[in-house]
Amino acid sequence: MKTTEVRTLDAGRRVQGFLDTNAPSIGTAVPPSLRAKVDAAVSQLVQFRLDQEAATAAAKGETVNQAALRSDLFKHLVAPIGKVAKINLRQSTDLPALVVPAAVRSCCSRGRGQLKDSSHADAPNPPIHQSTNPPIHQSTNPPITSGGARA
Repeated sequence: MKTTEVRTLDAGRRVQGFLDTNAPSIGTAVPPSLRAKVDAAVSQLVQFRLDQEAATAAAKGETVNQAALRSDLFKHLVAPIGKVAKINLRQSTDLPALVVPAAVRSCCSRGRGQLKDSSHADAPNPPIHQSTNPPIHQSTNPPITSGGARA
C-alpha cells in the first residue's frame, strides 16, 4: 500500500476506536448509518491491503519460479544443444553466430533486461553468417493432397 493509503487506514481505525471509546459522550451525533459506512470503508481498506499483500507474495514466488525454470531450461536444453553445435559445427562459419556472450547469459539468468557491465552495452552484435545449406523445412518430396496421395 502507498503511504497515503496506510495513513487513511490508520485514521479509519483511530476513528473507530474514538467512536467506540466515546460512544456515551457522542450520543446520537453520529447516526448508526454513518457509523456503518465508516466500518464498511475500514473493512474494505483492510481487505484491499490483504489482497495486495497476497498478490505481492504471489509475484515474488512466481519470480523465483521463473528463475528456476529459466535455469532448468538452460541446463537441460540450451547447454546440450550448444555442446552438439560445438562438436558438429567446429569447422563451420555458423558457430560464432550461435555463441551467446557471457554477459548476456548472466543478464538473462538474473531475469533482467540489462547487462551487468554497461561497458558491453555498446559492443556490436556478432555478424550473422548465412548458411549455404537449404532450410530444414524445405522438402524434396511433392506435397500430399487431401486424398493422401502425392501430387
